[in-house]
Amino acid sequence: MKRFLYSIILLLFFHFFLWSCSTTLKPYERQYINDPEMSMSGTSDIKFQHYVHTIREGALVAEGNKGSGGCGCN
Repeated sequence: MKRFLYSIILLLFFHFFLWSCSTTLKPYERQYINDPEMSMSGTSDIKFQHYVHTIREGALVAEGNKGSGGCGCN
């Protein structure tokens, strides 16, 4: 009985997991998907990656040029 109950719960979980994100868009809703802010690449993405790489390594600049020392001195 427990095995049957677990299989039903598992089946329902996968059913909701797989079908929860399948929606259809109306033509007037598609304009929000094509918005430039929704894109994963762009200048803001590159600036953020540069910022993260600069923080990760304080002794080197993100472009590969030698920067100041890691202690903050020049």
